[in-house]
Amino acid sequence: MLMTAGFQETRQWWSTSRYTRSESTSMFLSISVILTLWVSTVGGEVGLCDFPQINHGILYDEKKYKPSFPVSTGKFFYYSCEYNFVSPSKSLWTQITCTEEGWSPTPKCLRMCFFPSVENGHSLSSGKTHLEGDTVLILCNRGYSLQNNEKTISCTERGWSTPPMCISTRQCVLRYVELGISPPSPRTYVQDQSVKVQCYPGYSLPNEEKTIVCTESGWSPPPKCVRVMKPCDYRKLKHGRLYYENRYRPYLSGHTGTKYIYYCDYNYVTASNTYWDYIYCTKEGWVPAVQCHRGCVFNYVENGISPSSSRKYVQDQSIKVQCYPGYSLPNKENTIVCTESGWSPPPKCIPVNNSCVNPPRVKNATTISRQMDKYPSGERVRYECKQPLEIFGETEVMCLNGTWSEPPQCKDSVGKCGSPPPIDNGDITSFPLPEYAQHSLVEYQCQSLYQLQGNKKITCRNGEWSEPPKCLNPCVISEEIMERHNIMFKSIGKQKLYVPSGTMVEFKCKHGYVQATSKPFHTTCYDGKLEFPTCRS
Repeated sequence: MLMTAGFQETRQWWSTSRYTRSESTSMFLSISVILTLWVSTVGGEVGLCDFPQINHGILYDEKKYKPSFPVSTGKFFYYSCEYNFVSPSKSLWTQITCTEEGWSPTPKCLRMCFFPSVENGHSLSSGKTHLEGDTVLILCNRGYSLQNNEKTISCTERGWSTPPMCISTRQCVLRYVELGISPPSPRTYVQDQSVKVQCYPGYSLPNEEKTIVCTESGWSPPPKCVRVMKPCDYRKLKHGRLYYENRYRPYLSGHTGTKYIYYCDYNYVTASNTYWDYIYCTKEGWVPAVQCHRGCVFNYVENGISPSSSRKYVQDQSIKVQCYPGYSLPNKENTIVCTESGWSPPPKCIPVNNSCVNPPRVKNATTISRQMDKYPSGERVRYECKQPLEIFGETEVMCLNGTWSEPPQCKDSVGKCGSPPPIDNGDITSFPLPEYAQHSLVEYQCQSLYQLQGNKKITCRNGEWSEPPKCLNPCVISEEIMERHNIMFKSIGKQKLYVPSGTMVEFKCKHGYVQATSKPFHTTCYDGKLEFPTCRS
C-alpha cells in the first residue's frame, strides 16, 4: 500500500508540475534512486561468502562442500594447514564462519620457522619456533656477522630470510703449498671457505684429506703435503673369516703386496662369487673393500609365477615378480631386491582389495544410506541415532582402499565435554568436534622432533578431560658447542644434530685432548637439556 500510494502521488505531481524537460529527467532519476534504496532496506539482503582460497591450506572435505559455494552467513567450516604451516589459532583444524563482512576469522596459514642455536653467536630465541612475520634479533660473536651485516632475520613464507648463522670476517691467504702445486699468485679466503689442494705424486695432506679450510686460527690442516704411508690394519671381516685367523692375526698390520685366504658365512659369497677368495693389502688398503656379499636364491613365489628352476642373485641385484590376478607384492611393488638381510620384500604376493563390505555397526544407530554388497573406495554411509541419544563424531563413514573410516557413537549428552585442551608443540590426531560424549577418547601427537610424555589419550569424564600429555623439547648439538668443550661425536655424525628427548648421545675427546670433568661421555637429552662433558689439552 505504501509503495502504491507513493507512485500515485508521484504521477499526480508529474502531471501538475511545470518543469523543463531536463529538470524533470533529473528529478525522476533522483526519485528512482530513493525508491531502490527503500526497497533494498525493507526487503533486506542476505550476505554470501565465496569459496575461501587458502594458501598452504585445505578446507575439510573440500570436494564434498565446494559445489555448495557461495554460502549464506552463519555457515561455518574447518580448514587445516600443510606441514610446516599453522593457522593463527595453532589448531590442527580451525573453524571459520561466514559473516556479513566475509569469513571470520580470515582463513590463512602461517609458516613455522624453528630457530636452532646460533653458530658463532647467540639469541634469546634459540630452540623456539616462530611464526611467519616474526623477527629475531641475533648477536654475533666478535669477528662474526650475519649475511650483509644484518642484525635480524625474519620468518617468511619460505622460511628464514637468511640462515641463522654468524659468518666470520676472518681471512686466510694461500701463498704456498709445501710438496704440492701452489697457486700462481696469493689468494684470499674467508673463514669456513675450503680449498682443494693438489699434492705431488706419493704425497697427500694429513689423513689423506683433499681440502684445507680457513678457520679462526688459520688453515686446517696447514697447506703442507706429507708422504703417503697406509698399512693394512687388522679388522674382523663382516660375515666372514680368514683361514687360520688366529695364526695370522699378529702379522695383519701388513705390508703392501701381502695376501690372505678368506671365506664367507652361510648365505654369503666372496667378491668373486666363490666359496673362498684372496684379500690383498695395497697402498689403498684391503682389496676387495667389501669381502662378503649376501647371496639370495629365487625359487618360489607365493601366489605368483615361480621360476622353472632356482636362480642365484647377489646383494643389490633385483628381479621382477609376476603375481596372480588379484594379488600384488606389498605396496603394489613389482620387484624384489637382494639385501644384506635377504629378499626385500619377500617373494610373497598378497590379495589386492580396494572395496569394502558391511559398514561398521554402531550401537543404537541405523544406516540411512542404500545397502550394497560391495562399497567402492570413496563411497559413504550415513548414520542416525535412535531418540533421545545424540550422535558424536562424523555422521558418515567412508570406504578408503578397503578400510572404513572411524564410525560415530550414539550416547547420552549428559556429562559431555567441550573441545580437548591444547598442548604446546602438539595437537589431537582426529578432527576436532565442538562437544564430546562422556567416556570419549582423543589422542594427541607431537610435532616433528618433539617427544610425547604422558598418556597420549585422554578421556572425557563428568564434563572434564583427564590430564593431557606434554611434548618435550629436542636438544640442539652444534659444532660450536662441541668446539667449546673440546669434544666430538664418538661415531661419525653431522656438524649439527637435533635429537629428541630421551635419546642417548655419546662423545669423545678431540685428538690431543683428555677428559677434564667427571661428567659421563654418554649422556641423555631431556626436554631440550643435555649435559656436555669437557676435555682439556
